[in-house]
Amino acid sequence: MSISKRFRSLAAINGGHLFAFSQRSGLKQIGAEGSKGVCQAFSFFDGLFALARFERERTKKKDVIEYALHFQKDFEGMGQAGMWDTGTIRAKYMECINYLELQKSVRVGYVLAASSTDELIGFLYPKSGHFSLLLPNHVTGFFSTGASSRYFDPNAGTVSFSNKTSAFNFISDYHGSSDFSTAYNSAVGDVIVVQMVKF
Repeated sequence: MSISKRFRSLAAINGGHLFAFSQRSGLKQIGAEGSKGVCQAFSFFDGLFALARFERERTKKKDVIEYALHFQKDFEGMGQAGMWDTGTIRAKYMECINYLELQKSVRVGYVLAASSTDELIGFLYPKSGHFSLLLPNHVTGFFSTGASSRYFDPNAGTVSFSNKTSAFNFISDYHGSSDFSTAYNSAVGDVIVVQMVKF
């Protein structure tokens, strides 16, 4: 099964509400059609927009995505997710936040490596904020306000949930599926979690 079909299937099974997402449309808005491997950029933008929505008049979507594309290129030079140094990752996220003048509203919380899906969910469950989930060759995002949650895969779309139990059942099923590990060359739990929160 394709990754997008697996995403939609598990979203429905776990009671999620789906929202379509088109990387092509997003890239067209900034004149970057044809760019490839932009999951880091879009996931980073997804987190900043969720956390600093009130800044959108000063920090335009085009500016954020254009800088995030440079951000992606830096990450591509760091190797596989399991080899990344968490201190370097934190510094790179803060560099981007500072460049976009969002340091007074957004900060990096923790940067941790999860060795299993259970550990990943353990990192996410008690927290609120936006979480970038860095895989060996892909990046997804999770946003939680406590009452509601949503998961974003730039290759499949967004799914929102009205409660955390459904959201984490979805993450467990999705990250644990053979389609996910095949599509993203990822062993179960092979993920670095970067938390961004509001001040």
